[in-house]
Amino acid sequence: KNLIKSKYPDVEVVDINCDNPQKNKCFSYVNGKQQTLEGVPTIVLRKNNNDIEYKKDPKNNFKGNRSVDELVRFTEINK
Repeated sequence: KNLIKSKYPDVEVVDINCDNPQKNKCFSYVNGKQQTLEGVPTIVLRKNNNDIEYKKDPKNNFKGNRSVDELVRFTEINK
């Protein structure tokens, strides 16, 4: 979280726990429209009311293991 913030100060990293009163924040944007999250935990990069989900992606060689290096690279590619 801190590494991403230090490299990309314009990126806000937010944790939302869907099991507590923040449940109304448990959504993602798909084509600019709010959609309920189907599974958690989910990592997304929100950009212009559209979410890009972090997941295994052979095209970008993401392993989907949520390591710091992978998350930083995901941010760099999608910011």
